[in-house]
Amino acid sequence: MGSPGQTGVPLVRAEEGQPIGQLWAKTFVEIDNDGNLIHEDTNGDGAVDELDRTVVGNGLPKAELGWGNTFRFKNLDLNLFFRGVFGHDLINTFRGFYEVPQMIGSYNLPASADKMRSENGTLMNSSSGILSSKHVEDADFFALDNASLGYTFDVSGSSTFSNIRVFIAGNNLFYITRYSGVDPSPRYDDDGNVLIPGIDRRNTWFRTRSVSVGINLGF
Repeated sequence: MGSPGQTGVPLVRAEEGQPIGQLWAKTFVEIDNDGNLIHEDTNGDGAVDELDRTVVGNGLPKAELGWGNTFRFKNLDLNLFFRGVFGHDLINTFRGFYEVPQMIGSYNLPASADKMRSENGTLMNSSSGILSSKHVEDADFFALDNASLGYTFDVSGSSTFSNIRVFIAGNNLFYITRYSGVDPSPRYDDDGNVLIPGIDRRNTWFRTRSVSVGINLGF
């Protein structure tokens, strides 16, 4: 991911007989008083090393749903489309990169330092440059993708228009999610590789929210 201690770190593992999209990392336990990340000795050999990486999530969703409908009452119409995706996790590489103390100084993000102090009581030291289950988040979400509200005027006596409708419409109106990144949508591949889902890269940008007003004229 480019931050100290994370270059060339395997994030996803494809293994025969196992589901695609297994997220692979050390299991986070706690942060001690010196700011060291404590990870679980998953194989019980008395040492915490690369052999202790294990499955900490899966990048592929278990269920997706969508529901849309148009409601009409007299001259009013309301169009809604809701979407939900559930059962997937994302590796939040934003946090993995910017929550390393060396990065805080380089990128001038005091909010990151304050957040870590509030969560952990201390700034993590250089050992925080180790990807772990701490950076893997539940990315379930429910969203209102788009909605529009319109009113159609009765112009039956007009020789110019058959109908006139004014409307207001919006896209990407809200998300309900616990994911702390910019977009909880599943990542089904990584740079075209479908065997590597579930990585929220730092080049992900916010989904655009838009609101528009307009008029439809029927002739």
